[in-house]
Amino acid sequence: RSETGITITQKQKEYLFEFPLEIEFILKDGSKKIETIEVFERETSYIIEFETNFTDFKIDPNTRLLYEPS
Repeated sequence: RSETGITITQKQKEYLFEFPLEIEFILKDGSKKIETIEVFERETSYIIEFETNFTDFKIDPNTRLLYEPS
């Protein structure tokens, strides 16, 4: 088992947005796991547990949101 921590920070100065953010993890065995994080604060932290290690990840894999990765 393994786990990873994710922190999403909203950097805009005025309004905070509330939205579900999907993150797709590609696991060591080639399978995929999608986690949905409910973002509703300036900073949202989340711990995700895995049965095996992941090798890569994609933010918003189905392009449901418009975003600028940094």
